[in-house]
Amino acid sequence: MSRAIRTMRLDKEASGKVPLSPGFFLLPSSLYPGEEPMEQGHTVVAASNEAGRTFIRLLLYKQLPVAALTNNKKEAKLLEQIGVPDILHVRTTHTKEVSAPAFPIRRLMIFESSLPLTCQYLLLTARWSVKTIMVITSARHPEAVYKSLGASCVVYSQTGEVGFLLSRLND
Repeated sequence: MSRAIRTMRLDKEASGKVPLSPGFFLLPSSLYPGEEPMEQGHTVVAASNEAGRTFIRLLLYKQLPVAALTNNKKEAKLLEQIGVPDILHVRTTHTKEVSAPAFPIRRLMIFESSLPLTCQYLLLTARWSVKTIMVITSARHPEAVYKSLGASCVVYSQTGEVGFLLSRLND
C-alpha cells in the first residue's frame, strides 16, 4: 500500500519530580490535565534524535494520528523514510513568521537534542492551539527554561525511551 507524504512549510508561505521507573522522572506530576479523546487531533513530534524517531514509529504502529516537526531537509528525509504522513517544516530563525498547521494538534512532544533548538521550537509553537506541550530531555537543568517558554511538562529520561507514554495517549 502506498502512503502519500504531506510536507508543509509553516512560515508565512504556506514542579516536584515524580519517579516513574529507574531513569525516568515526570515534571510536574500531572501528565495530561483535562485532555479529551485522541480523535481531537494529531500528536506532533519534534524528533531530532533517535529516541524521538523511535517514538514516532510506535505512534505509527498504533495507528495514532502523528505529524513531525523539523527544521532541516536531512531530518525530513529520515522522517519520510519512517513513513510520517505529515512533516511540518519550520525555519527556526524566523519565529514570528510561523503559522499553525491546517489540522488540529492535540499535543506537541519535543525530544531535546539541544537546549537552543528546543527553545526555538517552543517559541515557534507558542501561538498554536495545543493542549499539551511536552519536552523529553536527559538533562534536569532546563526545566524552568522550558516551562517559561510554554512547556506543559518536562519528562526526564536518561535513555530517551518513553514508550510508557503511549498508554497515556489513548486516555
